[in-house]
Amino acid sequence: MRAQMFKAIRPLDHVETDGELMDRIETWIQENNGKPTWRQMERLHLEVEGRNGVSHGWKEHLREFSNQLMALVNPIKDKLRAKSINPSTVCVPGAHELLKCLQLKGMELHLVSGTALEDVVEELELLGLSGFFQGRVHGPTPANPDFSKSHVLEALVPDPAERTNVLGIGDGPVEISLVAQNGGLAVGVARSECGTRLDAGVAKLLGESGAHALVHDFKDASKFIAWLWSRLGESP
Repeated sequence: MRAQMFKAIRPLDHVETDGELMDRIETWIQENNGKPTWRQMERLHLEVEGRNGVSHGWKEHLREFSNQLMALVNPIKDKLRAKSINPSTVCVPGAHELLKCLQLKGMELHLVSGTALEDVVEELELLGLSGFFQGRVHGPTPANPDFSKSHVLEALVPDPAERTNVLGIGDGPVEISLVAQNGGLAVGVARSECGTRLDAGVAKLLGESGAHALVHDFKDASKFIAWLWSRLGESP
């Protein structure tokens, strides 16, 4: 998405250096992270037009993004279907163990994503994660293009007083701020491209959004769970 936006905007009227433009693009992406992808493509459409460029609309930008994304994702899906790679190699390290611990603790797990619901369901199955959610997967569909995570939270926990019991783990400011503002416990995943450290820019944004903790993986899931139980006032 970053490369797509940069390619569309760089030739147009601008005052930013390449680095400044990339910083702006990162902000636009993160501001809409967690919302349906068309929101980010809508921002791209507005930026192109605002810089005297010609845009064919957010739907065309979304189509281009989807095509580029699938060119990267489909080969991985094919390998997962053929069982030539282990699902754990394409997940955040420790994710399976973490979910297992949370499930054993009796937590009701939900996955909420701005990615199209049918794609999320397929990917969960390929990654061996479906059993943790048992149909409790939420995302935009053609019948619900205006899907939002706030609507999901309101539907799942109608009583605002009960939302203090919500634990949210995610990599976008939308879900982090939503959980934090409702009194829940928000954990931000700020994983760098190489996956070995925190991404400083994402960590800053998630921290400003209200994250109570920042991680780049869950390799030591048991240590994280111990911290989590202490924050929730429970024993391991």
